[in-house]
Amino acid sequence: MISAKVQDYDITKISVGQKVKVTTEASTGVFEGTLTRISPTASAEGDFDVDISLPESEKLFIGTKAKAEIILFSNKDVISIPIDAVLEKDDGS
Repeated sequence: MISAKVQDYDITKISVGQKVKVTTEASTGVFEGTLTRISPTASAEGDFDVDISLPESEKLFIGTKAKAEIILFSNKDVISIPIDAVLEKDDGS
């Protein structure tokens, strides 16, 4: 389990059950977790406490710092390219 904080301006973008990618300085690789709890009230600093559950792994260590990225949306079979790489002909195609 990881406890994290989410800023108040991002709280409406997340919900329980969302997938979370977690990395740590002490481990290699990315671990997939699930957002399991969102505090109903903000702290005095204006952020919300959230809990992220992770599968058991011998590569995760209690007390190490972790970075968590909550996946807001995802699509399969999609390629992302810079807008500068897209050319438009005079006819709009």
